[in-house]
Amino acid sequence: MIDDVKHAGGNTSDVGRIGEQSGNYRLNKLLGRGGFAEVYLGEHIYLKTPAAIKIVHQRLSGDALEQFLTEARTVARLTHPHIVHILEFGMEGETPYLVMSYAPYGSLRQQHPRGSILPVELIISYVGQAALALQYAHNQRIIHRDIKPENMLLGENRILMLSDFGLAMQMHQLTSTPTHRIGAQEEMIGTTTYMAPELFESRPCEASDQYALGVVVYEWFSGSPPFVGSDVAVVRQHIYAAPQPLRSKVPTLSPAIEQVVMKALAKDPQARFASVQEFATALKNACLAPGRVTSRPLSSFAPSGPLKTNPPRLRSGEHASETVVDLVPGAAVPTAQSGTTYFWERLSQLQQKLSRRQMIVGGAGLVAAVGLTSFGAWSLIHALSGASQGRPGKTLPVTRHQTATVAPATPTPGVTQKIINTISSRPSASAGPVGHLDLFARGGDNALWHRAYSAGWQAWESLGARSRMIL
Repeated sequence: MIDDVKHAGGNTSDVGRIGEQSGNYRLNKLLGRGGFAEVYLGEHIYLKTPAAIKIVHQRLSGDALEQFLTEARTVARLTHPHIVHILEFGMEGETPYLVMSYAPYGSLRQQHPRGSILPVELIISYVGQAALALQYAHNQRIIHRDIKPENMLLGENRILMLSDFGLAMQMHQLTSTPTHRIGAQEEMIGTTTYMAPELFESRPCEASDQYALGVVVYEWFSGSPPFVGSDVAVVRQHIYAAPQPLRSKVPTLSPAIEQVVMKALAKDPQARFASVQEFATALKNACLAPGRVTSRPLSSFAPSGPLKTNPPRLRSGEHASETVVDLVPGAAVPTAQSGTTYFWERLSQLQQKLSRRQMIVGGAGLVAAVGLTSFGAWSLIHALSGASQGRPGKTLPVTRHQTATVAPATPTPGVTQKIINTISSRPSASAGPVGHLDLFARGGDNALWHRAYSAGWQAWESLGARSRMIL
């Protein structure tokens, strides 16, 4: 297994192989260096397309070469939109190299630095995409073993991709009996903060990835992982200590959400969800249930400055992935408050600006205009909340309509439409599997209304006035 690739600093020794050529790629920039390989930002000499090039430090032969080839084959056969793609493998003499797709928007650690608390809609979207990739890998009898924000990258159109499957294992190669105890080097592969208890006893399984994703979700909700301290202390806590209840850190969180997250963090893999996809679905349902969670307003994530035509460039984090493009010194780094600038860029391409009411009533047309598919539901969030604005950050104009009659328990279509027409808050949306969208808006009756899109728009349904989701 390869080591994590570390960020290349400013040393003169960091020039490495810059300017050299590996296969059809010219090496333009050193992105990171690990104990096993260096990673460069490369460019195809003919096509002028960028890629991440992983080159080993020394010549390989025998078992070492086979180990590198095993990693390449593992990643190459994982063809999924939420997994980093392998583009090419080659040899320069006895030095192998691997060409992989890169992530122009960096990792989720770069997007959301340590201590960040994410809005529930974004958590649902990230977990849904990661779960799709992990479930696909698990169905191929492969587990990742190193799920963490550093290995969750944002590619073109901000699609989440999992990287660093160099730690992956084919499950048919695993045995049910541990071969070593804690402290053996091979057992410590991975990042202790996110490692499941069974990994410290050489018992990796599918549920190990679910546990790691649960740690990430815990961190996104509360701002810190369940266990902190030295590596030894964290290992002991993973094995013996119960995580601090999530609601003790986030009192506004519902018991249902806490229950889902804590189940994913069960010490016994058998006590977790049957699959990582089941975990993602349960989390989404708990978050979207009426009165389940108080979320930060989406408006706090809208950029306050003018539109930018170029995508943001990012610094490499502490553990730069082989697919992450580095940031030039002095460039601005998107934060939790500015990380959605790209939505405004996409919206600026719309030839027609619709009023907020038109967008809500004619949502299907908006989906076609924005291009939902791979771009995802987040473009719709900002289209709904800001396409009628003169520029990002400007106060949303609100047109007041005559107050609608209070709807009965089961409102008629006519009454429902009147309620929807009186919406005066920013609508919100969340993405599940590709092609599915959940749209939310606070109606004139003060109830939270929900509308789903899956191969077509469904009818509006009321979730009640007691829902505490802030729109």
